[in-house]
Amino acid sequence: MTYLLIDDLSVLYLVSTRESRKYQNLLTNPRVSFLVDTRQKLGTSATENIISITYEGLFQPLADSETKNVKANLFKDHGELTEIFNNPDAVVFAIKLKSFLLLDGPVDSYKGSL
Repeated sequence: MTYLLIDDLSVLYLVSTRESRKYQNLLTNPRVSFLVDTRQKLGTSATENIISITYEGLFQPLADSETKNVKANLFKDHGELTEIFNNPDAVVFAIKLKSFLLLDGPVDSYKGSL
């Protein structure tokens, strides 16, 4: 999944289709947990810790005026999204971030509010 995290870490932007299970679930329950980790980057290396961050936040639909700007920023860094952006059913939405949990390996952690 491709996302755009704004500089102050307060909002995460994503794109999906209106009919996707993800989007339909967000309409039903706006509470979100979002995990990003380094497993794919590390591959099978057993010498480095997996680093992960889990954000918690709330789903927020975007106004049409906001959508154009966010789409442009997403597309600038992620040209691979051309197909979904050209889909007439595509929707860009925001997750207003409230807190995070950062893990460095299985034990070391840091939790905070945003």
